[in-house]
Amino acid sequence: MNFLSTLLHRDTPHAPSHVGITLADASYHYADGTVGLAPTSCTFAPGEGNVAIIGLNGAGKSTLVRLLGAAAIPTGGSITFDLDGTDREPTHRAGRRRIEAAVGLVDLAHVESHFRRASSVEAALLEYLKRHGVSLDERIARVGALLERFDLLEVRHVPYEELDGERLHLLAMAVASATSPALLVADEPTRGLDEISSAHVARRLLSCGTPVIFSTHDVGLTTHEPYGITRTIVMDETHLVFDGEPQRAASFYTQLIRSKYQSLTSSARATAPSTSRTFDANRSGSASSESAR
Repeated sequence: MNFLSTLLHRDTPHAPSHVGITLADASYHYADGTVGLAPTSCTFAPGEGNVAIIGLNGAGKSTLVRLLGAAAIPTGGSITFDLDGTDREPTHRAGRRRIEAAVGLVDLAHVESHFRRASSVEAALLEYLKRHGVSLDERIARVGALLERFDLLEVRHVPYEELDGERLHLLAMAVASATSPALLVADEPTRGLDEISSAHVARRLLSCGTPVIFSTHDVGLTTHEPYGITRTIVMDETHLVFDGEPQRAASFYTQLIRSKYQSLTSSARATAPSTSRTFDANRSGSASSESAR
């Protein structure tokens, strides 16, 4: 190992084997004042299995995922990461670096921006691990395991720009897993894929051997027993409104959507007679004007 590699090795935090996360009235406001997440308190215990977060667009699930993945820091309240029994907060630089080593964020945008010019999937992963100070022998062994785990062996020599949507998602998962984090966090990991590709990607992610916290619109995915989802959180209008067993969460979410639809339907029906009366009044007024002429 050369001097530079030694420095990189020394500067790269060791990934913990267990991660727990606690939010205490954690909230997030964007720069324009938009509320991304209302004050939220909940705990994710180490080793509790895969956790799903469901909700409509704008419900707050993506913001919550970004906080859990240390891609954002709460603007109110706090979030604490328990790394093998030691509490760390992302507000401190040293703590943030240790959190990033412990939590792998599946980020398709990150992969697209950093690996667009990669000559192949294998080269992209090797270069990523090199930047993290991993020795050559270890890089080769680890990349081989990642290619197999995420079903990328047959495209290992394919340039990044030639990958289809399904393989891009799988590569993002491989990159997030490359440094052996204790937890993976993903925001809608099957976004934009058809049913067959979604099932393949979900199976590879949720059966990869590392606990996953992920957001999704696919309620059926959250109740599929082979995926090992032990808990589902329901978000609505930036609030956490349900936290519990997947089947019960699915029923709650279905009823939530039904009530919102019924409310919209009732509003539309209430508006229709008023609109009709206005139209009739206008028509009557027009008729009177014609008679006057």
